[in-house]
Amino acid sequence: LPSRDQETAAVSPDGRWLAESSFYSQPLLRDLTTGRELPNLPAQGGLLAFSPDGRWLTVARGGGVEAWETTHWTRAWHRSTETVNPSTGQCAFRPQGDLLATLGSVLDIILLRPSDGKELLRLRAPRPGPISRVSFSHSGRTLVASTEDGRIQLWRLDRLQRSLSELGLDWTDLAQMPHIGQAD
Repeated sequence: LPSRDQETAAVSPDGRWLAESSFYSQPLLRDLTTGRELPNLPAQGGLLAFSPDGRWLTVARGGGVEAWETTHWTRAWHRSTETVNPSTGQCAFRPQGDLLATLGSVLDIILLRPSDGKELLRLRAPRPGPISRVSFSHSGRTLVASTEDGRIQLWRLDRLQRSLSELGLDWTDLAQMPHIGQAD
């Protein structure tokens, strides 16, 4: 397929959609079943990620992240972040599809609810470094970030959930998260 010198691409889990983008152009969508190119999304470009169920396409870049509902390609929400460099936008869906990790700043990861972009939790490592990539383990129990200074940061979400509960924090969104207590 011809490409317009895009820097990032994502394919929907069902293999129907191809999304391409650079940090300086609008995302390009292509229906892979027909080869038809859809009009560009009216969004700034950035790093792309489809949710595991294919319902959402996120576009993350310095300054913000937004989610597009893929049935009608309508923007569901936009959230501003403290990142400034266009290439610092990162995002990853938990395999269960219930959490989206993205950068709140170059040193912080925020966990968002994919349906509305609500911030559930903000994470910063004890020895923070500029984050370059984020990802979840296959089970979704561990969140990992790599930093530009060569470090790996790991958060065990099951332990974090238990610790917050032990502190008596009444955080209803966290309480509604599925229990993730088994080890990877």
